Amino acid sequence: MATVTLDHVSFTYPGSSTPVIVDMNLQIEHGSAHALLGASGAGKTTILGLLSGLLHPGSGSIRIDGRDVSAEGARKRNVAQVFQFPVTYESISVLENLTLPLTSRGWSTAEAATRAREIARELDIDHVLAATPDQLPLFEKQLVAIGKALVRDDVDLVLLDEPLTAVEPAIKWQVRQTLNKFQAAHDLTMVYVTHDQTEALTYADSVSVMADGTILQTG
Repeated sequence: MATVTLDHVSFTYPGSSTPVIVDMNLQIEHGSAHALLGASGAGKTTILGLLSGLLHPGSGSIRIDGRDVSAEGARKRNVAQVFQFPVTYESISVLENLTLPLTSRGWSTAEAATRAREIARELDIDHVLAATPDQLPLFEKQLVAIGKALVRDDVDLVLLDEPLTAVEPAIKWQVRQTLNKFQAAHDLTMVYVTHDQTEALTYADSVSVMADGTILQTG
């Protein structure tokens, strides 16, 4: 996994004169879970776009393990992302959803299935591998989406954009614990966006509080 550094990063969306990210400096250590905490409009999701390669800084640099990736597109970065609402293929089984990111990269069907079953066990969704995502409750469907992001073994960085927004409050703790166990077991570097202070403090090793495109405090 990777150490991530933002060095004096600023970003303004095309057609706007107002910066969304302003001279931001941040270092996320290898193997840590770091939360970006702030209200809507603070710039949290824009940071994920910059880290994923979907957006590029107007000034400053982004480095992953010391390599400047500021100008690189998403396809050149080994970054996986999970969104607020589950992104799954509804017409194929959970097992096929989990193997597809691997077989599309040249893994054999047997190797991909073995890896997918391992990930499913760790995420507590091995009992639904034969089901299709549309047959699952929302929290299990989101765990399938998370599994799709985590099943690859070459990912440097995992980005989670408010992944528990659609999950029932009574289930959120369970999903957070599952993510914590997985992150620790695999030494993953994760960036977790949320507006929920409790969620940030219970999930992350460190938290940056954001407002108006700047970091107010990190700890």
